[in-house]
Amino acid sequence: QVKGTYLMMIGTVYTYNKDLQTAEKYYGQAERIYDTALAKARRDPDPGGWVLSMAVMQSAMFYQQRKHWSKALPLLKESMALQKKQQPGNTMAAASGGISLARAYQELGKLDEARTLLKEFRTAEMKWLGKKRGSSGSMLLADLEHQAGRYKQSLKYYTEVAAGYAKSFGPEHPTTAFLVERQASLNWAMGKTKVALKLLAKALAVIERQISLVMHTGNEKDKRNFLSKSAFHLDVAVSLHTRGAPKNQSAAQLALQLILQRKGRILDAMADTFSALHKRLSEGDRKLLEELASARTRLSSLVLKGPPDGQEADYARQVAELEQQVRKL
Repeated sequence: QVKGTYLMMIGTVYTYNKDLQTAEKYYGQAERIYDTALAKARRDPDPGGWVLSMAVMQSAMFYQQRKHWSKALPLLKESMALQKKQQPGNTMAAASGGISLARAYQELGKLDEARTLLKEFRTAEMKWLGKKRGSSGSMLLADLEHQAGRYKQSLKYYTEVAAGYAKSFGPEHPTTAFLVERQASLNWAMGKTKVALKLLAKALAVIERQISLVMHTGNEKDKRNFLSKSAFHLDVAVSLHTRGAPKNQSAAQLALQLILQRKGRILDAMADTFSALHKRLSEGDRKLLEELASARTRLSSLVLKGPPDGQEADYARQVAELEQQVRKL
């Protein structure tokens, strides 16, 4: 079974690289290994049932990844039943066994069946934790209800999880901010634009502080990677304005502020490159580079500060002039 897992991983790599013919070769080898191991586990004596349980689970996961549902679903159900049988008094273990089956149902669009299993898991998890807080079950249910278009229920679960994260890790934690952002998106979907803007502004303030920390500590590669991974927050802010509230001044200001801030962050992320180049240039080239660095620093500072009240036109002119100077250099 370990060999089967390795073969499946190799097949996944070839699938990712679009070499489907080679991928199928490795998947086929893995399938034969899993089928042989499962047949042996069903045939051989297994007093505790653990060997069979592992073989069933491994085969179920393989067919689920391959989306061979006619084989995956019966095995997922059997795996869940075996876990319940092996640990009859452990409701948490039994409920956890249903998560993979719930995800399969969710992928197949059988949301009622998935909801039932995830609610069982959430109830068991809450009981096991001994206190009510944001749980994995609540997060899974939030995603499911969002998929089902039941935004009110999804918001309920996301709010619960966000409160739990804020209590355990603090309001400045990136995951807490992400969950608040999800609440903003759901309120927007329900037509509650003012509430959505307030929540989104709260989330983005935390995220921008996180970006600022990275900009002052990481190397250039780290900075670029972090900015790339954070790009979707900008998409949310811009979409809320352009699609959800095109005439809302607060939405426009929030989107514009974030665009300008990100532009400034990107300029800051390029600082390490200039430092490295500076050491290798001639005196004349070094002077030009210093002028370029100075112009970009002023531009970065300007866009991060944003326009003063009532001076938007003058601010836009200054930005345009600095951008032209940067292009010229």
